[in-house]
Amino acid sequence: MATFLLAALAVSAFVSLFFCWRFTSNTVEFRRMNGHLAVMQDMRNRTQGLINDTGEYAKRNPKIEGVLESLGFKLNKTNAPASK
Repeated sequence: MATFLLAALAVSAFVSLFFCWRFTSNTVEFRRMNGHLAVMQDMRNRTQGLINDTGEYAKRNPKIEGVLESLGFKLNKTNAPASK
């Protein structure tokens, strides 16, 4: 009976070690991916700000609209009055 309990304890210890290792690995990967996500969100926010500033500039200098359209960016024209 003692041998059986000792074997069960050993199996339980190895399973616990495996789950601990998996948890640690997943936590490290989660933190790494969170860092990448923060960098991508920051780059997206900066790019969006640059595009918005370029849109404001395009209101004063319409020549840049052709350049933006050639790059695939379309500016929202909100200067047109709403018709009723």
